[in-house]
Amino acid sequence: MGRIKDIFKNKDITEKLIAMGFDYGRGPQGEIGYIRAFRDGDRYLWVTVSFRDNKLYLYNEFDCGGLLWQRNCNIPEDAIGDCDRFIEWLDSEVG
Repeated sequence: MGRIKDIFKNKDITEKLIAMGFDYGRGPQGEIGYIRAFRDGDRYLWVTVSFRDNKLYLYNEFDCGGLLWQRNCNIPEDAIGDCDRFIEWLDSEVG
């Protein structure tokens, strides 16, 4: 795909991510994409969706700092063009 087509390829997905509280910026590992932090007690799970490199970045840390774990995985090709499929996949990865 070309640059212009790529913009529209993920339009519905990015609109849904923004509606779910994701912001575009730089994540805790320096990655660029749509980011949201989920708090769970004394921990934060940082979720970054990067369409630049078609990756999902997960970074789990204590709220006072300190890495618990991190994981990166590729976004499946069949999920990139299908908003519902993408959200199902993202939910399964984030847990």
